[in-house]
Amino acid sequence: YLNGDSSRGQADGFELEVLGKLDTIKDAEGKDLRDFIFGVYFNDMEEKAAALIEDLDPVFQNCKRTISKDSGGVEKLGKQTRVALEDFDLCVRALAGDFAKMKETMSMVLSFIEDPADQFKLRMPREYEKAEASINALVDLRDEAKSDYEKMLKWFKVQSMKSSDFCLLWDNFFVPGDLIINKDAETKSNYLVPTFCKGKPFIIDDLMVL
Repeated sequence: YLNGDSSRGQADGFELEVLGKLDTIKDAEGKDLRDFIFGVYFNDMEEKAAALIEDLDPVFQNCKRTISKDSGGVEKLGKQTRVALEDFDLCVRALAGDFAKMKETMSMVLSFIEDPADQFKLRMPREYEKAEASINALVDLRDEAKSDYEKMLKWFKVQSMKSSDFCLLWDNFFVPGDLIINKDAETKSNYLVPTFCKGKPFIIDDLMVL
């Protein structure tokens, strides 16, 4: 038990946010707790570790990593998410709303067209049906993604967390920016940047280099 025999009680686990604090716990040689965790996990549980990295690949692919220099010439690794579920939700809502308005406008226009052979009257209703089917499919996909994300947060005992924060939390845990920046220039340019900063999938062997 964590916190066993203490006034804080007993715990069988820890909050997900703790993953972002493990770098603050270091041994006498300066290696943090992540080094110990990955050493055990990647070496003694290689098959499970490989499966986890593969499962988390969509999360890693959603994180863009870029090395740049500040005004003082000091290198830093910046990260940002490519797609956030919350932004996707807003875009889908806006698209569905715009379509509903345009469909209403089309219906009004059709009501004024008396010629049964009018090309607009013959063609546009079918085009709108196709568009509506596509938008409805997109809405269903959005709803499914939101539901799955909420279920996953519930499984992790997390009440609320932005999808971008969730992705960066795992990416920072497995691909710490400081471990890339602190490597020598040759290793960074020849291996680390092509492996971790070009949007390509990586494997356990790549992480072990870090």
